[in-house]
Amino acid sequence: MSLVGPRPLIESSFNKYPDELKNIIYLNKPGITGLGSLIFRDEEKLVSIYDDLGGETLYYYRNYIFPFKAKVENWYYHNKTFFVDFIILFLTFYSILFKKNTFIFKIFKTIPTIPEMLTEKGIKIIQMKKNKILVVSVHPDDETIGLWRNNT
Repeated sequence: MSLVGPRPLIESSFNKYPDELKNIIYLNKPGITGLGSLIFRDEEKLVSIYDDLGGETLYYYRNYIFPFKAKVENWYYHNKTFFVDFIILFLTFYSILFKKNTFIFKIFKTIPTIPEMLTEKGIKIIQMKKNKILVVSVHPDDETIGLWRNNT
């Protein structure tokens, strides 16, 4: 085990990952902290919101969280240096003091972008879109106006 790398997973969780992600994780030594720990600080909260809005938790993991974690761990594997590890350690301690920070994406500009569905706002917007339809009308001044109404 090292200081920085993918967090060790319990076997039942690890077995739910696609084989491609398992192979990427196996290439890295497990660590106490890592990119996944920084990016998914609020993973439990996101899963709870998704579940509270009627989504299936396992579906959310398999279709959103696991694929993005694979991209993140793949990025780490191909960009691992002493400097990257040092920054991840620094940001881990910084995140303890300042919970809502996005420095990781400002410092490492090539890290995969978080999909909208992996944000609180994104989960709520997508859920609203499932429950409602968009009615678009064109304003006389050529301005498009979008209004949400119940899908009944």
